[in-house]
Amino acid sequence: MGYCISVSCMGMVIPKRKVNKALEAINSIKQGNYSWVNHTANFSTLVEAISEWRYSSVVEENGDVTIEYFNGEKLGDDEILWEALAPYIAKGGVVEYLGEDGEKWRNNFDGKKVKEQRAITSWE
Repeated sequence: MGYCISVSCMGMVIPKRKVNKALEAINSIKQGNYSWVNHTANFSTLVEAISEWRYSSVVEENGDVTIEYFNGEKLGDDEILWEALAPYIAKGGVVEYLGEDGEKWRNNFDGKKVKEQRAITSWE
């Protein structure tokens, strides 16, 4: 069972100068309600750590890490990941979610914090 989602990642960049701190932040997340993440691992790269959370990322030529897409199917406790990474994601990053029931929400990053917004559908 679970809640199926589609996810779009836009502008999810961790600048090179913040990559090591972002990796430390992920490695410090404690075991929780997200059994797919191997919490006994001490991830050696940010790409590896992000992959464990079911997101695909790449290291750009300039050393920045870009989170590109979600490669899972169901919603987990991703808000824990985003809270940990929020201070390291460049301002303007957005992760948008579409739930199996049509609900839409997104996480906006301002370079320090993450803010969740819920979509409101208006019919005219």
